Amino acid sequence: MDFLIRGQVPGSAPTGLLIDVCWFQIVGKINTSLMPLMTTYVAHLVFKLTHNFYGFDNNRVEAIVALVGSDGQTRTVYFHPNQQGIVPGDNHGLFPKMREDGWLESELCEFFYGGSDEEGELSITILEIHSGDLKQGLVGQGIEIRPKNGEITARRLN
Repeated sequence: MDFLIRGQVPGSAPTGLLIDVCWFQIVGKINTSLMPLMTTYVAHLVFKLTHNFYGFDNNRVEAIVALVGSDGQTRTVYFHPNQQGIVPGDNHGLFPKMREDGWLESELCEFFYGGSDEEGELSITILEIHSGDLKQGLVGQGIEIRPKNGEITARRLN
């Protein structure tokens, strides 16, 4: 049986606690009309690990960003900050970094939004369905989309 418990950490946005799943998937969507035009954005998953975190150790997680109806782009990310066991020369993907607020963040994608004919809905999908390993202990705060240069306030998908 798969479980995701939603709650709230004091002083932060609502969170979700992952408990015992084999297939892992998060989907976030945002209407592109909320995004300033002609801007390069970076999307991050913001999360923490509990003391009983396991199942993602050396498993690749795919992050896919696309305007709804297009193929988009895929990137490999990891949730475990420990890089041991990763094969040298392999396409390592991106490892999480600690933020000042105590949460971890993994960069999911970078994309340019030019507007006009591209207006619609932007979808970000994060998934690990290939290993079949049992996973638990990930506390997700949300997906942050912010301009690469950091000048505009970040928008959060929950």
